[in-house]
Amino acid sequence: SDYNPPQYPVGPLPGHSSILGQVLTGMLLGGETPTYPALEGSLAWAVTYQQAHPELDVVVALASDGDPTTCDTDAGNIAALAADALATAGVRTFAVAINGATLTNLDQIAAAGGTGQALDVTSDASAIEEKMAEIREVTVACDLEIPEPDPSDPFVPTQLNVNLDPDGSDGSQPGSVIAQVPSESDCGSEPGWYYDTPEKPTKVFLCPATCDLLKSPNATVTFTFGCPTIVK
Repeated sequence: SDYNPPQYPVGPLPGHSSILGQVLTGMLLGGETPTYPALEGSLAWAVTYQQAHPELDVVVALASDGDPTTCDTDAGNIAALAADALATAGVRTFAVAINGATLTNLDQIAAAGGTGQALDVTSDASAIEEKMAEIREVTVACDLEIPEPDPSDPFVPTQLNVNLDPDGSDGSQPGSVIAQVPSESDCGSEPGWYYDTPEKPTKVFLCPATCDLLKSPNATVTFTFGCPTIVK
């Protein structure tokens, strides 16, 4: 497919933004609007990536300034692609309507993809950056799967720490360790985290204050293993 795999590999922002900018600058835009194959390829890649990275919340954002003009142009068939990705791997599809696109068609895709309705910038294309920020906010994952341990180095629940860096580094700086709390009811208004099942955990849940910090565009969260867990 021309749309799977991506022309350039996925990478973390903000560092990857310069590469994306170069790619977009070098593209010749115009002509046909092959929405079906573009979304089909994007979702196929996203489903594979989601299944390989269950700790992430993988989504696809489709922005269009026109209606489909080639390949399968039926809005229902295009929406079915989004529905299938959602059912198969929980991959949601966001749609952004730019001037020239039929909003109801993109609403259908967004609804099938589990995101309600399209984000409308038909009257002001400059608002697309704001809409992309909205997508980021609703896709912040506040429950993180604990990676599979090395068989030779088994996971010890009392030796995991969660590191948060709002500025986007590797989370290892002093002061970035978030303390564990016993349960959701102990979160309060301060950053913290807790296990899904303390006796045999498979996930880390972030308290609301921690999750809010992750909405910063450059924020990162990492796990470190082997040192006693910092508890509140």
